[in-house]
Amino acid sequence: MMVGPFLREYLSRHEDMDDEDDEMGLLYTDLCDTRVLARTMLEDWETEQGVYDNDKGETTHSRHPRWNRERFSTPHTARDPNKIEEVELESGDLQGMIRQPPKVGAIRFRHEPESTNTSHSDVTATAFHITTSVITCRGPYRLEGARWNLLTKVFINHESFKSDLHSELLLQERLDENLKYRSFSWQVLRKASDFFGAKTYIGETGLRPLPSSPMREEERRSRGGHSISPVTVNWNGLDLSEQAEITPTLEAANNWIIFTHPLGPEKAATPTPPIPKSVQRILYTKGIAGRERGWWRTGTDKLASYGLDTEVWISQNSTISDSKILAQEALLQTKSEKDFPDMRPEGVEPIYRVGTESGLMDIYNFPGVIYATDSSKGSTGMGAGFYRHDTTGGGCCRVGGGVGGGPSDRAEFAAACLALEDSLTHDQPVVVLTYSKGLMTVASNGVGGGTDSLLRQSPDGDILARIIKVLHQRVRLGLFTMFIKIRAHRGEFLNEKADRWADKGREDFDNVCTMGWSQRTS
Repeated sequence: MMVGPFLREYLSRHEDMDDEDDEMGLLYTDLCDTRVLARTMLEDWETEQGVYDNDKGETTHSRHPRWNRERFSTPHTARDPNKIEEVELESGDLQGMIRQPPKVGAIRFRHEPESTNTSHSDVTATAFHITTSVITCRGPYRLEGARWNLLTKVFINHESFKSDLHSELLLQERLDENLKYRSFSWQVLRKASDFFGAKTYIGETGLRPLPSSPMREEERRSRGGHSISPVTVNWNGLDLSEQAEITPTLEAANNWIIFTHPLGPEKAATPTPPIPKSVQRILYTKGIAGRERGWWRTGTDKLASYGLDTEVWISQNSTISDSKILAQEALLQTKSEKDFPDMRPEGVEPIYRVGTESGLMDIYNFPGVIYATDSSKGSTGMGAGFYRHDTTGGGCCRVGGGVGGGPSDRAEFAAACLALEDSLTHDQPVVVLTYSKGLMTVASNGVGGGTDSLLRQSPDGDILARIIKVLHQRVRLGLFTMFIKIRAHRGEFLNEKADRWADKGREDFDNVCTMGWSQRTS
């Protein structure tokens, strides 16, 4: 009964050993590689006997347990790997290495971010991680860094920026006092803007990061009675005078869509339209895809968990397909704590990305391959995933043994391992973005002289030893590798993409999913 444990221990110690490591020739006999023999023996010992099925009249052979085993299911003892020799570089400047990575086999780590001065037009602002602290005459505010960067570009008048910001803060305070007002999620507004190609959004302040440009208060007033381009309207974000001013324009146009809380008497048999003529209601639902009140004060753009009755109206002369209406309804009903910007090349989204943590470091201009890694834990276990930016693909796998998985660090280590293994499929320098402090610490301990005896004691030493081995290979190939720690689950595009791959990994019963590793995927 001890043969199985012995063989598994043998394989865990020697599975990744190569000929250079096997100085004593222990891995070979006159017949073949001893690891092949060990795997064959383990299969013979652990294969269950077939069961005769009386109904089918045949014997059903059980699949070998090893075939169903997750790749990173059970920690195994790790050997003490040789550390990676440290290579001196001409400059250790982070921005310099990102814009022009060294053409040598070296490993570098950026453990903690530095604050960045993002002041603009006499308004003092400092970015740290993904949050920007802004000092105004109304006191300090904490804004999402990407939103602050967007504000500095939306308010193009440098001389009036400070007063414009003050006006938008006052307007946002007024909107928060209206219990029927809500700030819809990025996904909801992006889908709505696609219906008629709307590039303008009315009913929000400039503080809000949007997939289309917000129309400021003075611009809204100047549009009354004039033809407008396609527009999305948050009706409850307008006061009565603004609603009256824009109504004649909407009545004469067909290229708009309105979101509103139900108007008129409660439980009325007939809904009350926001404008009196030539309108049709295409959707009524209890939407939950809106932001928490006060989202603009704290720097955390969380979506609310409560629902609010929502109607969607368009012109009587407009047509939207049933499939698009159902897609809009699904987005309104999506329950999520996260709001997902996208990587569209048009609109304000490229401006938004420049202000994210990765954007401020100029990661998107890195002339190599960008990886982001993440883990996911849920009732089905743990998943590990990575996103590869140049192919817009990635990979994932399940981690842990059964429901609940295990320590989340193990999944983070597994995600980094998958990304680094993929990095051996090309000859480019790489940046690996991770939020795992444990990974950064252990991987950086693997650079230097001698051997790393700590991995033998680590419950995740098997994965970490594999990571160190891949890094050795990249160094021997003369390829530069940089690890950068970033914040997770805070709207950072690259991290959110990796998070989605990790979620897939939780459900991945075929062990490793490699969609998009070598081909472009959506």
